[in-house]
Amino acid sequence: MSETQQNLRDPRDLQLTVLGLGEAGAIFAAGIAARSGGVRGFDPADVGDPPGVDRSATAAEAVTGAAIVIALTHARQAMTAAQSAVGHLRPGSYYATSRPATRA
Repeated sequence: MSETQQNLRDPRDLQLTVLGLGEAGAIFAAGIAARSGGVRGFDPADVGDPPGVDRSATAAEAVTGAAIVIALTHARQAMTAAQSAVGHLRPGSYYATSRPATRA
């Protein structure tokens, strides 16, 4: 198998983590879990567990081994989420963030 073929794995085989399981994160994580498998999530707040999502006790635990990390946090928590993940990301993983802006 060529390197290109190895990099084009079935996306259902990739470990995905969602940081932030509030309204947007929960919907996003549950939707992905319903169509694939292996979705981990973390949120330090006492929010519900989305269906099909394996909730981790820490951000570090959630992102370890993940191929893709998506942070859906409020703008105030975006830097904290990134800092809690960066030291635990595997080489070649992707980290994406999307956050609502704070009203002035």
